[in-house]
Amino acid sequence: MSPHLPLNLQQASHILLIQIITYLLLENQKLSKWIPGHCRQKLTNTDRMLLSKLAHPLGPLRKYFVSIVHPKTIEKWFRRFVLKKQNPPSDKNNYVGRPGIPNKIRKLVISIARENTSWGYEKIAGVLANLGFSISHQSIGNILSNANIPPSPERKLSSSWHRFLKTHKHVWATDFFTKEVWELSGLKTYYILFFIHIKSRKIFIAGATEFPKEAWMLQHARNISSRDEFLDNIGFLIHDRDSKYSHAFGKVFSDIGFDTIRLPKRSPNLNAFAERFVLSIKSECLDHLLLLGECSLIRALREYEAFYNTERNHQGIDNVIPFPKDHVGQNCGEIKKSFRLGGLLNYYYRQAA
Repeated sequence: MSPHLPLNLQQASHILLIQIITYLLLENQKLSKWIPGHCRQKLTNTDRMLLSKLAHPLGPLRKYFVSIVHPKTIEKWFRRFVLKKQNPPSDKNNYVGRPGIPNKIRKLVISIARENTSWGYEKIAGVLANLGFSISHQSIGNILSNANIPPSPERKLSSSWHRFLKTHKHVWATDFFTKEVWELSGLKTYYILFFIHIKSRKIFIAGATEFPKEAWMLQHARNISSRDEFLDNIGFLIHDRDSKYSHAFGKVFSDIGFDTIRLPKRSPNLNAFAERFVLSIKSECLDHLLLLGECSLIRALREYEAFYNTERNHQGIDNVIPFPKDHVGQNCGEIKKSFRLGGLLNYYYRQAA
């Protein structure tokens, strides 16, 4: 026995000696994982509970055997677990240190920062305080840094294209797509010019031609720009860098107040709404038709244009029809079906009473 131990320990009962040995075995097990020169060993709530339960029966002898923490700390752990009547916790509660910021607050901070590019950490902290959340601006900075969101000055300089489209509600886009048509002289490729209003998804198919020369482009630009829908929704017109969009083409729209934006090279994602329309009209209509001559192509385009604007639900705008007919939304009356192009495009509605 150590000379520093009390003499009566030599006369201790076998039960007490077993308790001492059991505690020391557990403590040694924990200490064996403690590598010298590294940070302190992290004890889970389960570790604290087991150590305190085994050390408590030792009474005053704790000061001779407890070495992993101060003996008073062991007793404090034991009182805490007794008062709370806590069972061994699950693994998800075995954390060390102060509680982390709840995920719902983290998501709210990220959402606010993305929606308000000019707001700094202090401003976001103030807004959260208005909502009943107490969080420091340093914590907000850490959350945004982990989400790869830069500070406010950098966010203002890197506003996304998606934000631009949402901020400017009157943004139009134009593009081409092609379709092969059978004629007497053989298979020919037609170029179809169209315009789309991004907010409402309204589509205008300007025309189709084998040779989209500048004179043809200017004529259709004048036709489209004189329509009431364009004159009532003046804003921006975006298009790719195709040479068919000449300076004279852009001037037709700039003369009535449009700002034309020529997109960078090889950037179809910046004209995604127009690209999505091309996919829709081909997969839902043109790919299923064998077109004989220009007239059949024009008829198919006009039928799909009417279907797209007034009869087709658009998932991108809450799955509604952009410009529905009067009987849409009625909950009484007989269900009817109208169709276009021989049943390729169907529309269901209730007949007014």
